[in-house]
Amino acid sequence: MTANHAYLTRRFAKTPTFATQAVVDEIVLLQVHQDDASAYTLNPVGARIWNLIDGQRQVEQIRDMIVDDFEISPDVAETDLIAFMKQLEQAGAVEPV
Repeated sequence: MTANHAYLTRRFAKTPTFATQAVVDEIVLLQVHQDDASAYTLNPVGARIWNLIDGQRQVEQIRDMIVDDFEISPDVAETDLIAFMKQLEQAGAVEPV
């Protein structure tokens, strides 16, 4: 089993330390429980991923939905999705369930 395959079977939930605000087709994430507030702007693909994170879907299910929604190759979607999920995890916006 590859490292990517193991990551693809994980599920994540959003943490309560971030608030969201939709702006046109993007989402702004605001870290609310920290002295030094942080904001992140998610492009349409990032916003779609954010909306799909529900604690129930595996990362590979989100990948498949992104492939269908944005007509990109599964390999590109997988690589970019894993990198994005790791960024969200490092920022504290999501946590494994």
